[in-house]
Amino acid sequence: MNWKTVCVLLVFASTCAALFSVGCQPGGPKERTYPVTGVVTLNNEPVADAAVTFHPAGSGKLAVGKTDASGKFTLTTTETGQSGAVPGRYRVTVAKYVSPEQPAAAAPAEEYQEEATETTPAPAQNVLPAKYADPSTSGFEVEVKAGENSFTFALEQ
Repeated sequence: MNWKTVCVLLVFASTCAALFSVGCQPGGPKERTYPVTGVVTLNNEPVADAAVTFHPAGSGKLAVGKTDASGKFTLTTTETGQSGAVPGRYRVTVAKYVSPEQPAAAAPAEEYQEEATETTPAPAQNVLPAKYADPSTSGFEVEVKAGENSFTFALEQ
């Protein structure tokens, strides 16, 4: 091998190493996420089935979770599907949407068809105070840091 071939191979190898270290995933490398857990209460009682959303204050990725029967949640970053959240500042929203109850007994087919054309189903409604569903009014701002993160969100009626 001559020195030109060696130089070309060295440049090629260096370029490959640089690309490999940055990441070969579409859209660039994944950002590191860290575990985020917490509890949501309303008037000191756990809130089940509430959606907890971390909205990045600057650039970043949205992270979401759902509370269990004891009000506990674990976040997942939406774009990457990774558990946790990317470090940074977030505004937090909490909402619990419930669909109106359906009729207990089924109506005869003819009556049902008439009803179906005359009425539309009511949209799901947030059963928690509305201010907590808006990042600008919820009053919850947190910072996710490297390592374990745990937050408590105490809602009041």
